[in-house]
Amino acid sequence: AVVSTQSGHYGRGYLNMQVDWTKVASITFEDVLKVELKQTICNPLSLGGFSLDSNRKFSDKCLQPKVKVKCELPIDLNKGFKDWVPPKDDCSLDPLLEFIVSNKICLDNISIITYRGILKKIAVSPFDFYKNKWIFRFTRMNDIVFVDEIKLDSGKDKSIFIYGGYYFEQCMLESSIDSSEHIVVTTKFGSNRCLYAAEIDGYNQSNDIVELKTHKQLLSARDNNHFRQTKLLNTFMQCHLAGIRQCIFGFRDQCNQINLVRTHSTNELEKICQNDWKKEKCLAVLTKILDWAVSMITDQNINYFVAYDGDKSFEFYSSKSSDHIPKWFIDYIERSLS
Repeated sequence: AVVSTQSGHYGRGYLNMQVDWTKVASITFEDVLKVELKQTICNPLSLGGFSLDSNRKFSDKCLQPKVKVKCELPIDLNKGFKDWVPPKDDCSLDPLLEFIVSNKICLDNISIITYRGILKKIAVSPFDFYKNKWIFRFTRMNDIVFVDEIKLDSGKDKSIFIYGGYYFEQCMLESSIDSSEHIVVTTKFGSNRCLYAAEIDGYNQSNDIVELKTHKQLLSARDNNHFRQTKLLNTFMQCHLAGIRQCIFGFRDQCNQINLVRTHSTNELEKICQNDWKKEKCLAVLTKILDWAVSMITDQNINYFVAYDGDKSFEFYSSKSSDHIPKWFIDYIERSLS
């Protein structure tokens, strides 16, 4: 489902859909920021990986594409844009659930199943320069809570930048691929052990995962400040949550040409930004919101939603169930318990 944010608060926009919302609770952003928990994440444990083709068809094989040792510059990010067909924007948990079934993953100690992108959005909220709104759906089945995203429509056309990132990735890989690669990891936040999937870009020659990013050239102190406060915050948290230790940035000029490429370790990003944002605060807020939401979910026949307004509060809603967890996965869980 896509919710428009053009007319103001997303809650009212969401209520226009055929879903009945009942507000259950809320917590102010100020109260969340009071969290003193020194939550530091250990290296996430990898459980394997999977691929999705351009039609989001699942494959249990991860191709592990290699990143070039050296790339040829400049890279024209405009090349091929007119013929590009954007990939399907599907927030469904189905591919991750298929991986769990295909690999017979034990879920005995798992509290939450979700995607890294969801965890990242919660974690960066204390320092989010753009004050992005988000809505996540929480659904309980037995002792596991499934968290997926309700997409919000910002009304902005970002296709040229999405394509630029995609084309940069293709130019940086030794061989072109027509699929998205994902790893599945598990780690613990507070009292909740999470299992989540993370899309990845490629591997270096040492078989370590590498994150590839594009950004506009840094031509002033203001550009550098904005880069640290936005791009590096999101990139660091994206890498940190998946145990990725290296990232490569391609810097584009006003003509959308990449003329400069820089490589950083994930640890370097944190040191560069030590006066802009704090990893511990991000992870403490993530832990607090997950603990708060999971503790509120009492009925597995109801969908719950956590909505963040980008500024003042996190709100908790309940609604009628939409049965979005596929029956084949429910059957798998029931067989596992029998």
